[in-house]
Amino acid sequence: MSPFAKLISIAMLAIAGVSAFAGRPARPAVDGAALGGDYAGVLAATYADGWIVAADTLEKGGSVAVAQKALQDSWAASRVKSFRARVAPEFARVLAEGTEPEGPASRARVAALWRSFASGLRRAH
Repeated sequence: MSPFAKLISIAMLAIAGVSAFAGRPARPAVDGAALGGDYAGVLAATYADGWIVAADTLEKGGSVAVAQKALQDSWAASRVKSFRARVAPEFARVLAEGTEPEGPASRARVAALWRSFASGLRRAH
């Protein structure tokens, strides 16, 4: 598994936390859909920045393969940096990095939040 895939796996676990209120069902402490929607714009912007890097590389005489590698490297670095700055702190509010949900109910909440985050990403386009 690549380091980026590991980071995403850990981060996705982090969105699983919920806060419980006396007498009411547990509710997500992070609005995964809103967070996903906000992050989708960041992903698009970092991808666009990567294409600019690729174009600059090509104009400076680099091959298409080198320009594509520059795009991939730029986008990967920007995604990770943006994720750490914008998403990870929100995830950490509900589940500390490196921890696992405890029990079936907790796992179900993790899955629900992951789906919520994904729905926010999808709706943003």
